[in-house]
Parts: sequence; structure tokens; C-alpha cells
Amino acid sequence: MLRTTILFALAMTTTLAASAAPPPGSDTVSSPLDSFPARFDYVSNNAPFVVFDIAPRTLNAAAALKAFKELKLTFVATEPLHHVDIFTYVVPTSGNPAEAPTRVACGSTIAGHYSCSVPTREALLLLKGGDGLFGLRIEAEGIEGERSTVRITLPVKAGTGKPVPAKVVSPMPLTLLVAPLGGR
Repeated sequence: MLRTTILFALAMTTTLAASAAPPPGSDTVSSPLDSFPARFDYVSNNAPFVVFDIAPRTLNAAAALKAFKELKLTFVATEPLHHVDIFTYVVPTSGNPAEAPTRVACGSTIAGHYSCSVPTREALLLLKGGDGLFGLRIEAEGIEGERSTVRITLPVKAGTGKPVPAKVVSPMPLTLLVAPLGGR
């Protein structure tokens, strides 16, 4: 049953991907699956590997840094894979792309459906609190050396919220209620 489901999903994705023509002058094909506002671009697609989703699809830089936010990448391997590696990078609105020094090994060597957590902190620090794009470069390699590379980019908004206070300030004094020994 799982194999039939995976084959059906691959067939549907392949059919949809075949209908999406690459932009003029580009070797990448954008995923026809609805992932807005994130963008999926298949740079090469030879390994038995299909990206299904990324969650969340946008990031608030300040909140993500404060909470050590992670992304959840979901994909399917229709055949055994040698490895799946994920690299993170950012593209500031004004500036050059910068790659974070992180590599996430994801998935297993057997066919199936997988979800991986991808940390965002190291890459978001490179944005220095500004707007831009957060990117994932996913490299999958099949058992026979086939390779797929997928780039996913999602928008990052700079935090505009009020900073969290360093301590709790209350005009009321702290009172501890203590029950007497003996139960009354």
C-alpha cells in the first residue's frame, strides 16, 4: 500500500513538473505544487526524491532567532537514497547571498516519507535583523549516483515588535502563602 501511494504521488508530481516549463534562460524548474510564498526550484532532478512541503513558509527574523525556530521539510524518497543533505543560506534585500556553516543530514537510506527539522538561527544571524530570503539547498543522491538539487526560498521579515523586558516588573509585592503544619 505504501509503495502504491508513493508511486501515485511520484506520478502526480512528475506529471505536474512536466507541465511547468523552465523560465527562459534558466535551467531551474519551479515546483507547480502550491507553496506560496515559499518557492521551490528543482536545479536538477535525477535522484528518486520529491520535496512535498516546507513549514512555515515565512519567517519573522526576531521571533525565529529568539525561539530558535526550526523549519520542517517534508519529502518522499521513492527508491533508496545514499544521502540527503541540507545547507542553509540567506539573501539580504541589499547584499550578496551568504551561506551558513550548517549541514543537516536528513532521512534514511530506505524509500519512504520523511520529515526533517532544519535550524534557522545560524543563517538568520547573517541577515543582521533585516529583511531578505531564507534559503535551503537540498542535495539528494541515489544509490546509483543519481543526484537532485532543490532550492527552497522563503521570505524573512525583520522583527518590528517591542523588545521583551529583561525582568518582570510588578507594582505588587510578592506574597507567599504557607499552610501551617498540621493541615489547618
